[in-house]
Amino acid sequence: MPESTPLPELLDAVLTGGRVTLCTQCAARRAIEPDDVLPGIRIAGAAVFVSEVLADGARALVY
Repeated sequence: MPESTPLPELLDAVLTGGRVTLCTQCAARRAIEPDDVLPGIRIAGAAVFVSEVLADGARALVY
């Protein structure tokens, strides 16, 4: 779509201002290993997910 921000730009903006965490279960279901993800993206479990979404200043959550 011409109105949409290209994915590389969108990802750069998110990584500049925040974090991208891939849940452990989603990664396992898709056979994604830590070496498979792009720099700046991490795989983490439920405890990390909860601490991130409940942190002061958390602004966006995409699930």
